[in-house]
Amino acid sequence: MEKVIFASEMVGAVKRPRAWPSFRAYGSEIREALRRCKDWEMSAVSRVANKCAFLIAKSVTSEQRVQSYVASGAPNWLRDMIEEERCAP
Repeated sequence: MEKVIFASEMVGAVKRPRAWPSFRAYGSEIREALRRCKDWEMSAVSRVANKCAFLIAKSVTSEQRVQSYVASGAPNWLRDMIEEERCAP
């Protein structure tokens, strides 16, 4: 991975793990993944503002998908949501 941008509510768990003791394991796992990226940045984004990404992550974990199904063609529910967000003012 060359350049990766992470937008998450978990920024604090990654950047300030002592302040987020309940999420220490998640922060550690994210930091380990970031070590494999050449260039990355992380920004805080609320779940509401990042609804598509949240629902993709939720579907991946609940349906145990291990590869990106979005890259091979988004499912209808996601396509509709992306279209709605694109048209929103």
